[in-house]
Amino acid sequence: MSKNDEQPKTLSVPEAGKEYFGLGPDGSYRAARRGDFPIIKLGRTYRVPVVALERMLAEAKARRSADDAKRGTSHGPTNLPTTTAKPMECGGDENALARPRAPGAQSRVGGARHHFKARE
Repeated sequence: MSKNDEQPKTLSVPEAGKEYFGLGPDGSYRAARRGDFPIIKLGRTYRVPVVALERMLAEAKARRSADDAKRGTSHGPTNLPTTTAKPMECGGDENALARPRAPGAQSRVGGARHHFKARE
């Protein structure tokens, strides 16, 4: 087997997040900062050691299996929780979103802008 056929020993944070967790680059870096998967810092570069990541996933799977055995359950599509919760009713005016806004009014949805008075 040639050197090129071997699996790399480390991956970049975005590569590891995408390959193992289906995350995008931003989500991968957020997960790494939270400590959700192991990272090694080399100068300004962050790398994910493949062996440590696969060991972490294997341990999590073993823990999950042990917990399931204690409870007599298993994870899978047949064990999804069922709910009898009623749909929430929204209070207030149903047409509030359809009303035109006053000139200069800012939406509070999404990346809302806030207007503050400067302190004097």
